[in-house]
Amino acid sequence: MQIQSTNQSAPVLLQPALTASPNGEFCYQAVRSPDGTLSKLRLTTLNAVAERDLGHLTVELLSQSFAGTFPNLDQTNLLDRYRQVVETGQSARFEWQSVRPGQPGPVWFEISVVRLNDGIIVSYKDISQIKADINQQAQLLQGVLEGVPTGIIVLNAVRSPGGLDHRITDFRVARINSVLQRAISPSVSDVAGQLLTTVLHNASESGLLSRCIMGVDLAETQEFETPYSTNGMMGWYRVSMAPKDDQLILAFADITKTRQAHLAQYDQAELLNSVLNGSQNAIVALDAVRDPAGRIIDFRYILQNEVNRQRVGCTDEQLIGHTLLEFFPVVATNGLLNHYINTVKTGEPFQEDIVYDYGSGPGWYNMSVVKRNDGIVLTVQDKNAEKLAEESARAYQQQLEEANRELRRSNDNLQSFDYVASHDLQEPLRKIQSFGDILKNQHAAQLGEGVNYVERMQGAATRMSLLIRDLLTYSRISTRPEATNAVSLSAVMQMALLDLDLIIEEIGAVVIIEPLPTILGDKSQLAQLFQNLLSNALKFRQTDASPVIRVSSQYVAAIDLPSLVKPTRVAATYHCVDVSDNGIGFDEKYVDRIFQVFQRLHGRSEFAGTGIGLAICEKVAASHGGAITASSQPGQGAIFSVY
Repeated sequence: MQIQSTNQSAPVLLQPALTASPNGEFCYQAVRSPDGTLSKLRLTTLNAVAERDLGHLTVELLSQSFAGTFPNLDQTNLLDRYRQVVETGQSARFEWQSVRPGQPGPVWFEISVVRLNDGIIVSYKDISQIKADINQQAQLLQGVLEGVPTGIIVLNAVRSPGGLDHRITDFRVARINSVLQRAISPSVSDVAGQLLTTVLHNASESGLLSRCIMGVDLAETQEFETPYSTNGMMGWYRVSMAPKDDQLILAFADITKTRQAHLAQYDQAELLNSVLNGSQNAIVALDAVRDPAGRIIDFRYILQNEVNRQRVGCTDEQLIGHTLLEFFPVVATNGLLNHYINTVKTGEPFQEDIVYDYGSGPGWYNMSVVKRNDGIVLTVQDKNAEKLAEESARAYQQQLEEANRELRRSNDNLQSFDYVASHDLQEPLRKIQSFGDILKNQHAAQLGEGVNYVERMQGAATRMSLLIRDLLTYSRISTRPEATNAVSLSAVMQMALLDLDLIIEEIGAVVIIEPLPTILGDKSQLAQLFQNLLSNALKFRQTDASPVIRVSSQYVAAIDLPSLVKPTRVAATYHCVDVSDNGIGFDEKYVDRIFQVFQRLHGRSEFAGTGIGLAICEKVAASHGGAITASSQPGQGAIFSVY
């Protein structure tokens, strides 16, 4: 470049020597006032790149001032930066944002300014694409960070003065996702730019800082657990660390609840594996693949996590760069591809449960899709256990509904039996009794010894009527709705004693009633239960001793129940009412048999009865959420315990 200098106010002629540069270049000469003050800059030459960008011939632009060449930049500080280089001689290098006619969005330039004599050479390069690529990568990274359920933070090493040869003293936050941001600093909108020891106050004490330093120094990935303290709450993070040069990526998974619940039962390593394997989802990022008309026809893999590598059985080399349809052509026919395309077009997230076979048999997976620039971030959650539970619950519900239908049919049958027992069966028995009375009263002479047969016939009819009444009582226990009224068992016992007072007085029995509780239940059913127990105690008495019957109550914890007692409702504690006597007793091997319908341990000639009384007691106890059992030895009395 040849330079011809005159005086301070005269132009300095710079001959064109810039055409070989790949960047745009201008040469400006300082124009000064008589007192030497810089008044403006005048264009002296420019290369072909600058001529093309300005859209004018060089001869049209030469000798114009900066304001004339760039009227839209006259009010910016760009001219001031040029003047500063002329005045100080100190070169400048900076980025500048501008607009270009006909081009949407901002245009970025990298500008270099160097002083030459009393002028400057300005070299510029269009870095818009570089900026766009950087922005796209940043958005991709942020999309991935926000798409995972764990906390992610990106750190840059802070070294002592001297560069890479000096030790790391701390780390500065370059990027953080919202999951971790909310966890560690919920009151701060953005912690980017802050030191790690400021963001995590216990980073030094917990050993996290030293592990980070070691990770960068050794350039090795690490996985470890570290304690944390946030807002006065102590917890544990599972940390995955990935270093690259002086940058470090940390993934935090909060394992506090799991650690607290299982640490006492499982080895720490086994616990960690179960938590990670049970909670992580497969995540992939894909870019849209468009045809010449701009329509999305496929998606191309650009990222996958370790869970996805294991699920699809592909390394990054085998997957990244290939398209979705290459590996999963079924998405074109099952509608998923259309949903993915719609997410890119509208920005609306998409979520759906699907059935797919990843190689180990069909399974249920939840597909969650969010938009990322001209692509998507896809999260796949394994839902097989949940779906199996739903199927089991559905099958159980169907079984329950069928059981309810059977129960309704059974109740209908019992109601029919109730009517028959109350009317149709009792009516013939009443006629047998009436006709028997007529035969005895009016024809006794003609019958002679036949009167005995009539009386035996009437006795059989009486037993039959009693049996029908007992069966009716037994069936009604199942068909009556559950009562929830407060019932005093002491009052119930007094009612039973009134009904039995004649036989008690006749045989000289002693009945001792201790204080009894008040429970929720059906008063008439409970009265039937305890009247049956008292009646049995009076019936099965020793012939050579007066009956002594004692009724008492106590609380029994669920864990202290006898092994054979199975209440129909679960509770923490139960009332146990014991009815004990000094009667003939029985062999305990028959304890299950005595509570069954029509089961008798003695002949009818020895002790009267239908064999239904204790079955009624068992059913009443069950309908009140409890159970009944007995203990005895022959000749040593018996104890009936109602829970």
